[in-house]
Amino acid sequence: MNRHTYNVLTRLRDIHFMEACRKARCRASGQITTASIAADAASMPAPCYYVSPIHAIRTLSRYRRHGRLPGTGRPSGAMWRELIDRVDRLRSRRRYLTDRQALMRILTDGHASSFFLAPSTALRLYHSLKSS
Repeated sequence: MNRHTYNVLTRLRDIHFMEACRKARCRASGQITTASIAADAASMPAPCYYVSPIHAIRTLSRYRRHGRLPGTGRPSGAMWRELIDRVDRLRSRRRYLTDRQALMRILTDGHASSFFLAPSTALRLYHSLKSS
C-alpha cells in the first residue's frame, strides 16, 4: 500500500472512530471511563473497511493459494476472516463474479461489523485523537 493511500485511510478511520466515540459517550450511562468509551466505539459498526483494494486483493489471493490469513488471533485477523466470508457468500449468490469483483463490491458498498481494534489500541487511538 502506498503512503498516500495509507494516510487517507488512516485519517478516514480516525474521523469515523471519533464519531463513534461521541456516540458511545452520549449513550453511556453510569460511571463512564475513557477505556469503556473507546472499547464501545471500537465494537460499533464501521462505515467501511480501512484497507486498500490492492492490499485486500493480494491478501485474498495469498489466502486462496496458501490458506493462511495475516493477524490470526488479532482483530485484523477477524477483519480478514469477515471479508473472506463476505466474498464467499456474495460469490455463492452471484457465481459469475470473480474474487476480485466480489471484493471490490464489498469494499465499495459494504460496512464493516466493527473497527477491528483491540481495546488497548482503541484507547491509545482515542487519547491521541482527543489531544490533537
